[in-house]
Amino acid sequence: MSYSIGELQRYIDDLSQIFDKVRLVDPIKRRVLFFKENEQIGWEKYVCHKVWNKEERCENCISVHALQLDERLTKFEFVNDEVYFVVAKPIEVLMGVGTIHRFVIEILCMMTDEVFFEAYGRNTFAKRIAMVEKKIYEDPLTKVYNRRFFDERMFLYHNQGEPVKTITFIMVDLHDFKNINDTFGHSVGDAVLVQVANVLHASIHDGGAVVRMGGDEFLIILTNCQRQSADKVIQIAKDKMENEIRINTSKDYRITADFGIAYSADFVGTHECIEQLLEVADKKMYLDKNGTCLWEIKE
Repeated sequence: MSYSIGELQRYIDDLSQIFDKVRLVDPIKRRVLFFKENEQIGWEKYVCHKVWNKEERCENCISVHALQLDERLTKFEFVNDEVYFVVAKPIEVLMGVGTIHRFVIEILCMMTDEVFFEAYGRNTFAKRIAMVEKKIYEDPLTKVYNRRFFDERMFLYHNQGEPVKTITFIMVDLHDFKNINDTFGHSVGDAVLVQVANVLHASIHDGGAVVRMGGDEFLIILTNCQRQSADKVIQIAKDKMENEIRINTSKDYRITADFGIAYSADFVGTHECIEQLLEVADKKMYLDKNGTCLWEIKE
């Protein structure tokens, strides 16, 4: 359903009678919109994340995510000792004859009920929510991101100052990991996975993420980067694996892995695009495993 500007203004006015704050945002441009006379829309001078006293885009910008997935999303947000429940709902607005723009309605509700905080106290409750939000996306063994982080597309706005335009998926699969478990035991295998996760994390720049997809399979995600950066990341990871990871302090046992890359210079955050990139990276990794494909990106 598409709203005219007049209909949208009345809709937001109605919501504002119930909730603490309701606003219309363009999360791509990070701007807040307001209604002018004669059913026109203007732009506030400040960016949208100023409401949270933040200088940069929110790490968990659900409005970008909601717009990309065309789904209503929710989160908790914190300002000092205050806790807000936030709803982001994508919406289509008719602006001119036949012209449709997509924005997001953000609904903010302050959690003020003292009974709600009675069990732990306000500060403790806020810390507990923040801890839970972190833990649900963290692999308990390796402390890198888990499959849920990938499945819920958190990487689309994780530490992103701007929307993701280019993206690289690097699939990583360890050589003969089952033999490591069988020979040295599962505790040693777990230690190897932790070391590998640390190596991969140390190989990426600030805009990247490492995800443990399951077992001994990892995914490196590089966003808003040049594709040559992927070659450097892989080479760094290979060198670190060879020189820094040890099993029972044995200098003869080296940890190696297969790599597969998928790159997009015109990325769109749809499920179909993401799944296609993952499939390409996965296929190239198995070609590398069979010795029929190099990991380097070719023109």
